[in-house]
Amino acid sequence: MTLSEEDRESLDDVIERVLRALDGLEYGSVNITVHDAKVTQIDRTEKYRFTPAASRKASAPERSNRQHPGMTGG
Repeated sequence: MTLSEEDRESLDDVIERVLRALDGLEYGSVNITVHDAKVTQIDRTEKYRFTPAASRKASAPERSNRQHPGMTGG
């Protein structure tokens, strides 16, 4: 298969964009959408992984003995 100069430049651009999407990606995906044999879209989805201990600490609010204003005990 022989590529025209324009197709070659387009292919080089797509490859560069895919490499940029992959750069620094630890967990996630890069999705390449093709229509009529041409790349039309590149999506990068990045996921962040947390250890169970770290996510419990991050999501659990600090407990306090103070009551919310307007709240009464009882």
